[in-house]
Amino acid sequence: FFQKSRLHSSGIMLTRGSARLSTLFHNQYRCFSVPAFDAFNDRASKLRSSYPNLFNSSSFLSDQEALLQSYRSNLSSLLNDYDPARKAIDAATGESFFLELTEQQCLQDLENGTHRPFYEAKSEASDLSDKLRLGQEYVDAVIRLQQEQSTATSVEQTNLNMIEIAKYGDLIDEWMLRFPDPVHDSSDLGLPISDAEVDVWVLEQYHHAPDHVREQTGGITYEEHKKVEDAWMRTLDEKLVEVLKSRSSSNGTEFDESKFREFCEVSNELFHPHSIEHYGQSNYAKSLFRAALWQSRDRCSAVEASIERVLSLIQSGRDDDAAIVRSVYETAPDTRFRNLAALQLRILDPLFAAKLVQQVRHALEDVALARAQKDVLRELEVPYLQQQRAELEHELTASMSTNPANMQRQVRVLREQEAAYELEMASLDEVLDELLPRKLWGADISGVKQSIVAYASGAGSLREVDAAIDATLQSSQFDADLQ
Repeated sequence: FFQKSRLHSSGIMLTRGSARLSTLFHNQYRCFSVPAFDAFNDRASKLRSSYPNLFNSSSFLSDQEALLQSYRSNLSSLLNDYDPARKAIDAATGESFFLELTEQQCLQDLENGTHRPFYEAKSEASDLSDKLRLGQEYVDAVIRLQQEQSTATSVEQTNLNMIEIAKYGDLIDEWMLRFPDPVHDSSDLGLPISDAEVDVWVLEQYHHAPDHVREQTGGITYEEHKKVEDAWMRTLDEKLVEVLKSRSSSNGTEFDESKFREFCEVSNELFHPHSIEHYGQSNYAKSLFRAALWQSRDRCSAVEASIERVLSLIQSGRDDDAAIVRSVYETAPDTRFRNLAALQLRILDPLFAAKLVQQVRHALEDVALARAQKDVLRELEVPYLQQQRAELEHELTASMSTNPANMQRQVRVLREQEAAYELEMASLDEVLDELLPRKLWGADISGVKQSIVAYASGAGSLREVDAAIDATLQSSQFDADLQ
């Protein structure tokens, strides 16, 4: 957070941790950027060269297909082991600890897409570049205002600078909070002009519209005036096309006029202001449809099908059983029946190895993105940290305190915060050592760690990671739970 009482005088103190944003390591896109983005690209290149398979989306997806094929062929055998053990535990305890699973149900999950290959790419390189550039603009503005404040000749100017610095402090605070969100995820829906811009443009057009359009005059009926208004509104489509063509010509971008006209035709029919059918729909639903329509008519059908799948999941009342069971044993590894639970998860969660590898990749990205943020804030925050530490060290020396522990602790914390600006990328070993103990329920992580390192370097496969996880969680030893 910001210590705003000090913000206007000597700097700011930022302590909020940054969240995960995106995976950009497979993308060499470069655009107008800030030094922090260039440094990020350099670190990303080193990660790609060190762990090529970890950022190879095509091999990641094909390996998941292989996992699902193996799962399909082994499903009957897994259920033959699981079901008698489940029934034995239910009989011994008098309670239903584990789900009853059928082959038909599991195959249906495969057919309806419950288990499908994935590769999560959350943002483009241009998006991160824009984020860092925006943060740099805010930081530069604060530094400039602080310099102006130091030479201000009046109290009035000093106060005005304080207000401006506080404003930019709020903007930096918001920048950090919203760093995980796509910069361009706004009302534009990918269209050549955003809804906000269109609203302003239409308002201006309506302001200059003829009187017979703006008012029902001349003794015409309401229905007749609606036709007049409708005819005028349709002229706006033509005017907007000319505006967008002119904009496209001036900034050197492409504008697909025929695609835009088709989009307007469908939108006018479905969301006409005189039609009341669509007023019961939420703005989000309309935006979702329009975003899909702008991509293609076929995209609308794909989005509709995905919504139907979600609705079916909700109506079936099924939770993410695998995630719930896994969370129980991650939190409390000594919970009973862990071997049979591991077998159940092999059936319910056939792509867990891929999920784990993706989580490893995200953890590496976290460090790179946190460092990119720090590179932006360095010029503003490090001098503040150094100043605060110097003042404390001077006070500690001058006070001759008989109980200096508190000030010594504060100095140590400030030194650690300074040092955080010099930390380089975490190694894959460090990430795995931190992540795997919980994910493997406190078991020995060496086998899984070795298989992930081999996979990341291109010498292994997800099948080998999956086999190492199974061996570590000992799902084949479910008989031990029956004793």
